[in-house]
Amino acid sequence: MFNSIHPIPAFLDNYIWAITDQQNTELAVVDPGDPAPVIQYAEQHGLTLSHILITHHHKDHTGGLPELQRYSQPRVIGPCSTQIQGITEPVADADTFELFTSSFTTSKDTIPINGLVWMGAIDFMKTQIREKIAQGYGCLKLKIGALEFSNELALLKEIRNEFSVDQMIIRVDANGGFSPHDVMDKLEALADLEIHSIEQPIKVNQHYVLSEICSKTPIPIALDEELIGVFDKKDREALLDTINPQFIVLKPSLLGGFSSSQQWIQLASERSIGWWVTSALESNIGLNAIAQWTYQLGVSSYQGLGTGSLFSNNIDSPLEVKQGRLTFNLNSEWNTKF
Repeated sequence: MFNSIHPIPAFLDNYIWAITDQQNTELAVVDPGDPAPVIQYAEQHGLTLSHILITHHHKDHTGGLPELQRYSQPRVIGPCSTQIQGITEPVADADTFELFTSSFTTSKDTIPINGLVWMGAIDFMKTQIREKIAQGYGCLKLKIGALEFSNELALLKEIRNEFSVDQMIIRVDANGGFSPHDVMDKLEALADLEIHSIEQPIKVNQHYVLSEICSKTPIPIALDEELIGVFDKKDREALLDTINPQFIVLKPSLLGGFSSSQQWIQLASERSIGWWVTSALESNIGLNAIAQWTYQLGVSSYQGLGTGSLFSNNIDSPLEVKQGRLTFNLNSEWNTKF
């Protein structure tokens, strides 16, 4: 699984992009015009050059191919073109490839996801809830904090009166909408409804306040926006150690990519903090990449990968939601013609 990107300086003012795998054993490079810095990088880091990606035929993008192929016989993926010698896996317009081959991408398994109920007028939210229940979701996530809390609580009570906690998991996301002054009262009211968890109950950057809340909360708290913009490992460790949440929510597109999100997972796991992955309004192209990455993490709990349905003009793709599970339908095709 390739998930970490590094620049290799080349020529006088250029870079060759190096991509390493999670185990830090394999190396893929993009457009290696000069073989020497690639070989040096591989040997310095103890990596095996396994893949080369070529974007076009210019010499400063392909000049290193002959020597690199003699060096390690990598797979060479690039355009169908007689101008490029050495391509082992030619691709053409509309061809597809898998980032993380798994039982998900071969349609043998699926990913359980929550049904997202977007905030709005009560009637609008009720309509969404009825739709999600009819579609077979076993977990609902409701955005709250924008309306009168009493109205939101009444809506949640309606769901819980109809479905027990064994029949329906309910998550809520306050997006920082609660005040530190009355947040505990609201958490107590939510706990009476056996709510699974609440994301970001108060605004970000109130670490010590949130730490106290997490230590006393009757329902688990998940950090969401709190993680965004925190990239240094020591800062991440300090944030988790200070707040000590029950869960964190991972949005790879906003956290620095897959490798960066993997670090959050490692740090959380070391502290017995749970986690799940959520998309962040990407198109189906981005959602597809996140879903493939998420599946190979071995997830079994509900993930937040249902945002594709919020678009009215999304890109046609093999991704489908059936009975509250994200599937990859091999009989469906991508439509990327705009």
